[in-house]
Amino acid sequence: MPDAGLLPVGLPVFWWCMRLALRLAALVVCCSGLSFWLGGGLHMGWSKSTETRTEIDEVTGLEYPVTVSKYVFGVELLGSALGVSGGLFGLSFAFCKPARPGNRSGAEISMI
Repeated sequence: MPDAGLLPVGLPVFWWCMRLALRLAALVVCCSGLSFWLGGGLHMGWSKSTETRTEIDEVTGLEYPVTVSKYVFGVELLGSALGVSGGLFGLSFAFCKPARPGNRSGAEISMI
């Protein structure tokens, strides 16, 4: 973090803080979405509210399906988290430092 004495007070500090806040928000959204998806079992399909398991009857030995109410996070959670975090990170570039009129690039100086 830059020293507060080196930054001019006012609008440039706001731009710097806004860029940092947006990038940190993008990091939090990305990490939380990834952790929810990883914690949910890396399900590559769509989200489901029920899960079907196969169990074996103790007496007859036959297999039968059992439906359990369980929410499984799907790949759309990961995609939406990455999309939102990418949008926040991209939005942070809109808050660049404004160009000062006295500063010229190297190409402009060489043409003078």
